[in-house]
Amino acid sequence: MRSAVGALARLVTLRAPARQPSPWPAAWQGANRGGGTAFTLIAFGLLLASTTHAIPKVKYRLPPSAHLPLSAAGVRNEDAGFAAIFCSVLATQPEWSSCDQYLESAPVAPQGPLGAFPTEYRIVVLPGVLGECVSDTVRTYSDAAAHIKATYGTEVEYLALPAFGSSKTNGKVLADYIKEQRATDPIQPPRRYLVVGYSKGAADALAGVSDDEELAAGVAAVISVAGSIAGSRAVDVLPKWLRRVIVRMAPEKCGKGDGRSWESLGRKQSQEFLATSYDPCATNVYCIVAVSDLESTSRVLRQGWRDLQYFALEQDSQMIAYDAIAPRSTYLGVARGDHWAVAMPFEDTQEKWLHRAVNRNHFPREALFESLIRFVAADLHDHTPCEPWPSP
Repeated sequence: MRSAVGALARLVTLRAPARQPSPWPAAWQGANRGGGTAFTLIAFGLLLASTTHAIPKVKYRLPPSAHLPLSAAGVRNEDAGFAAIFCSVLATQPEWSSCDQYLESAPVAPQGPLGAFPTEYRIVVLPGVLGECVSDTVRTYSDAAAHIKATYGTEVEYLALPAFGSSKTNGKVLADYIKEQRATDPIQPPRRYLVVGYSKGAADALAGVSDDEELAAGVAAVISVAGSIAGSRAVDVLPKWLRRVIVRMAPEKCGKGDGRSWESLGRKQSQEFLATSYDPCATNVYCIVAVSDLESTSRVLRQGWRDLQYFALEQDSQMIAYDAIAPRSTYLGVARGDHWAVAMPFEDTQEKWLHRAVNRNHFPREALFESLIRFVAADLHDHTPCEPWPSP
């Protein structure tokens, strides 16, 4: 493991060569021996090192689009209502500071005693890209899932998705999973799902429900956390040769799928999906974004933050906030943390070297996750069903 850390430290100081390099460093072999987590950190070192040069020019065209305020994009703004729930949940966990330290919405007083935790829905978490590569060490919202189980007796399911699968491919994996689970649900009629999609997992979920009516019927809502809805500019600056090499050299446990994860994360394909395939009325969609500054961003993610600063300050090192909000969705506010802090509990691992690389990971993920489930379940009782957009 220590050799992997040394390799990471060396890699993040490199600059990407103008042409594809010849021999691969021995660090890749060490990463495969050291497990998926070592591989992922070294991969991020390569990815970030590759962007320490000038930001490349855009070489693709997008479909006609507009960057609009929330109301003009048909987005419901419920950040104040969500903040009230979050502050109430956080008040039950006295180890944390005041809620405005973690949520950018105007601070509000707790709304009073919390009601019963909702049980009418099943809950499944979808990881982001490379999520399965690190699942031996850290799993998306594993801390929150353990909290919900211990406190309320509710099981939070986790669906492993191919780390390098496209959103279309992973959407089909989600469809197969939910159809099978609902067919064997001991409670009849079968409960619908709240799908919590983190990062690319949100795009995977939206692709699935937009493509498959049976899946959409089984999903009460998609909850996007720092979701790659409109694509990530951080991915756009990566050299194509580097994307291919990382897929090729990944440990088997990552799950390669169709190998087109990077394309799904890029803005070109994401915008094309929103323009041609996204169905805003397939299910209810809720979005919370993440925003950090350089100081509150973990060391391994800081170069990504610096790169995105050319485009926006409202970003988390991987996603710009406005690219993480789906059209015709419900907006829940801004979580004050970097892209990993809001969903990936690296701080709970026993790997001390990870704590040095991911050194800004302290965040009330358990409270955030519980608040998302509570708010969405309550809102679904009152929310008016989506009305389809007029045909062009």
